[in-house]
Amino acid sequence: MEFHIDQSGKVVLPTQRSLVEEGGFLVHTGEATQPLSSEDLSDDLEKERLRIILAQ
Repeated sequence: MEFHIDQSGKVVLPTQRSLVEEGGFLVHTGEATQPLSSEDLSDDLEKERLRIILAQ
């Protein structure tokens, strides 16, 4: 997704009907472009957490 930052520093997202704001978070309500298994998600989260820990 492409976005812009306006002159006041706010992030400007393109208008997409699949994105709604719930509780201060942007939530995607559309369909996934490719299937994602829970194992793949778990692996990705583990790798991301490890990158964060090692960067400190």
